[in-house]
Amino acid sequence: MPRADALEAKWRALEIAAEPSFFQTWNWIGPWLDSARFPVPPRLIEATREGVCVGLGILSSRRMVRRYAVVSHGLFLNETGDPEHDSIAIEHNGFLVDRVNAGDIQAACLRWLIEHDRSWNEIHLGGVPSYYADLGYRLGLRAWIKKATSSMVVDLQGCSSFDDFVARLDASTRRRYRQSLRYYRESGEIRLDAAEDISQAREYFAELKRLHILRWQALGQPHAFRGPFFERFHLALIERGLPEGRIELLRLSVGGRPIAYLYNFLLGSQVYNYQSGFEYTSASRARPGLVSHIAAIGRAIEQGARGYDLLAGATRFKSSLANREVPLVWLTLQRPQVILRAEGAARAFKNWLTSRS
Repeated sequence: MPRADALEAKWRALEIAAEPSFFQTWNWIGPWLDSARFPVPPRLIEATREGVCVGLGILSSRRMVRRYAVVSHGLFLNETGDPEHDSIAIEHNGFLVDRVNAGDIQAACLRWLIEHDRSWNEIHLGGVPSYYADLGYRLGLRAWIKKATSSMVVDLQGCSSFDDFVARLDASTRRRYRQSLRYYRESGEIRLDAAEDISQAREYFAELKRLHILRWQALGQPHAFRGPFFERFHLALIERGLPEGRIELLRLSVGGRPIAYLYNFLLGSQVYNYQSGFEYTSASRARPGLVSHIAAIGRAIEQGARGYDLLAGATRFKSSLANREVPLVWLTLQRPQVILRAEGAARAFKNWLTSRS
């Protein structure tokens, strides 16, 4: 790996020639490299064309044993392979590549690993576009799709104003939104504020954390902050990204009382909603998530955004706002080894039995 400052310069230079998601930018990769603990030092894969860098990726190595017999020597793209560290849930992942002949560069990176690196028998690709599975097949690898879902996007292209956006919502969502507005306005002014400095951003993030944990504990489900790495990483990301205009922490208040916090990433004309915290009540008309997201979308429209990405998970709530889906997969590409083929056959048989029960 190059020195941190040299790698940053190389990475940011390629971002200009590429069409990255936020998760492929140095704003995400830099804090991740600084915050994570790697059992083996990560490696850089770099593709060049006529001496110019056109592709980059960070590869972590990890040995794992599954079912007491299957030994995996895995490479992880822009992840560590450790569940706690990977709880930050990268999405829209992949090799960072020049937009010119992007598919060929991605294939070249994988082909080089297949032909020149014998240290692995599996490559783990988390939150990548679904075409990575086909790419693996074409290169002679087996593809094990562990999860397939879609990133739910509010496409704002052609949306001339906030009123235009609201008018495009389906009748049910529009009705629920207006009911909630009337309910909240009974308590005072509805106000959306953005954190203006790192100190205020940390304050907003702490309140988001509190509300987020309360909600998921009430549901009896694990929350995002259960491991210490999650918060350590995001505080580092906020400290670096806020001054660059790449991070947005929003607070929605009613009559001066905060009811919702949103944590967003900004890149060009795209807004990515990463995390949230809402104050829930028993009132049926109180919908802090719906009202805060629509307010944030209104802010995005004012700032010229062309997309508001609710990220992975095709939930009913996300579907009520989104009008476009981007397929993503959590994928393992495997060399055609006997033990891995046997494991795959056993897994397929188990899934078949489950489907018949």
